[in-house]
Amino acid sequence: MKKTILIITLIGVFYIANSQSVKITSAQSYLEYYFNKEGDINLIKAKADIDEAVVNEKSFAMAKAWYVKGIVYQSIFENDSIATKFESVDILGDAYSAYEKAINLNDVRFRDQEALYKNMNGICSYIFNKGIDQFQTKRYAEGYQSFSKLEKANTFFETNKQKFALPLNDIRNNAALCAMQGGLTEEAIQLYEDIISKGSDDASIYSSLSNLYKKGGRDADARKLLDDAVVKFPTNINLLITLINYYLAEDKHAEAIDKINKAIELDGKNDQLYVAAGLAYDKMKNVEKSRAMYLKSTELNEKNLNGWNNLGSSYVDEANAIIKEMNTLGSSSADSKKYDELNVKKVAAFTKAKPFIEKALSLDPTNEQLKRVMMKINGAIAN
Repeated sequence: MKKTILIITLIGVFYIANSQSVKITSAQSYLEYYFNKEGDINLIKAKADIDEAVVNEKSFAMAKAWYVKGIVYQSIFENDSIATKFESVDILGDAYSAYEKAINLNDVRFRDQEALYKNMNGICSYIFNKGIDQFQTKRYAEGYQSFSKLEKANTFFETNKQKFALPLNDIRNNAALCAMQGGLTEEAIQLYEDIISKGSDDASIYSSLSNLYKKGGRDADARKLLDDAVVKFPTNINLLITLINYYLAEDKHAEAIDKINKAIELDGKNDQLYVAAGLAYDKMKNVEKSRAMYLKSTELNEKNLNGWNNLGSSYVDEANAIIKEMNTLGSSSADSKKYDELNVKKVAAFTKAKPFIEKALSLDPTNEQLKRVMMKINGAIAN
């Protein structure tokens, strides 16, 4: 049985006795029997009576009827053996709605408003946990609906100048995460934009929103958001890396190098940053700096496959460029001499590439492309 957290003040609810409240009183009595451990059947009887009371035209406008319904339904939810009998009914949601109805009626005869809000806060805690469970079990759309209900509840509490027990930031962040994972892109974007507009200090939200922008083809918005985020969170390595990837994808290599250097200042042991720097320098035709960056990545992490592969490929590219030049030569004695000189350089380049490609292949022995490169290197050196 779930832990009971509702506030029960049935006896303290004051009403002038009248014939309209007979079913309410009967439901209340069954509740008391149930709470006194006189059998679960009393809770089911209480539900039957209160369900009849709240649709009666004479008791429909009585706050007490809805308050009792809220307690009955919340009690059912908290009793696993009884709750299974009503799986087709949104017991928890109906309990919350009943309490809200009791408040909205503004019934002057009802004098225990505090108990209503306490019980509603208890229900909201259940809904929050339910949303977490829905997210963890990948029922993202359902989780989004649960957290959306909680945001509406928070608004209701604020409107009535009451204290809401759950942090709104957690509710909204979880709703946005569920929406994003559940493919509700526009809903997630709207939530993240609103969270950021209110001055969020959570850097991950900026990354998530930038990814949603990019997914929707809004690359300029994504990069601007990241530019702003890096200014707001200058020491956040994840934001810098995300921005670096944008610059690399857009062939803005100088900008990428600038951000990579800043990232290295924050995390000089991150071998992948040096691979990224190597790629950027490679695109900028700065071969020496490119190789230095790849080499540094392998010094930091001997198992950095990309570092070894890119370093070896750099020398293979050098050899291929020499081969291309060799193929343009004619048959004159001068061309023959030039050919022999270039051939020496070609073999030297392949020889330098060999240990790096061998290392990469040792880390990824089934890589067919690396195998072909290795065969080409061995063939060139042997000839």
